[in-house]
Amino acid sequence: MVNAWTVGGIVAVIAGLVGFFVVLRGSAFAAHAVPNGSFAGAAGAVWLNINVLAGLGAFALLGAPASAGSGIAIARTSRPR
Repeated sequence: MVNAWTVGGIVAVIAGLVGFFVVLRGSAFAAHAVPNGSFAGAAGAVWLNINVLAGLGAFALLGAPASAGSGIAIARTSRPR
């Protein structure tokens, strides 16, 4: 139980620091969209009976550039002039 509290405290501090920079850079959509897509990869890996972490990582690595690319296109078209 002591290890759980220690690891939970470390994760809380790291999440707070990362969250600060996510909000500062205005990339909260990407920080939320990539994990959601990764869960689909994990579910697909279970369905295909392969390693769950492989599916999770594959969808995260494929989803991050796709999300970043679509965000740039949306930002360019929605700025007020």
